Amino acid sequence: MKGVDAEGNEKPGTSYFILILACVDLFIRIDWVLMMFENFKKDYFVSFFGLGACCVVSTILNLVIWRKYFHTRYRYDREDDLMGDKLFTKWMKSYPRVSAVLLFVSYVFTFQAIRFTYSRLLSKKMFSAHFSARRRFNRLIGRLSLLEAICLYLPAIGLHVYGLFYIV
Repeated sequence: MKGVDAEGNEKPGTSYFILILACVDLFIRIDWVLMMFENFKKDYFVSFFGLGACCVVSTILNLVIWRKYFHTRYRYDREDDLMGDKLFTKWMKSYPRVSAVLLFVSYVFTFQAIRFTYSRLLSKKMFSAHFSARRRFNRLIGRLSLLEAICLYLPAIGLHVYGLFYIV
């Protein structure tokens, strides 16, 4: 895994742990949608509606909570804002297409997709965003990850256990 060396300097290369978190969470959402279609075709309506509820809660969590806090705390769309995150705003100006796509995915599908922005994927600069207030960002994404685990993953695990006992 890439990260920091003994002096605290970033090592070049992909930060695999961050990249895996973003990818897995995105693939989970795709999996839920595919499983919903299969459950509907086979008339497993408890699992269908349960996964549908997980998808709706995920979207609400992303659009309401994540967008509100990330947008208001980082104010990446205003250059002259003193409260905004200047390093992230600079990155957004440098890579407008990548930033627009990743923000859209983080607002609609999963907020974990914002991790792609600083994953240093394939050592590309377009995936090397920085934050002025890194600790504040880590607190925000950590709290939302905990909320996501409680509100989404525990019910999804329960649905899968139900499926193992009653469907299979």
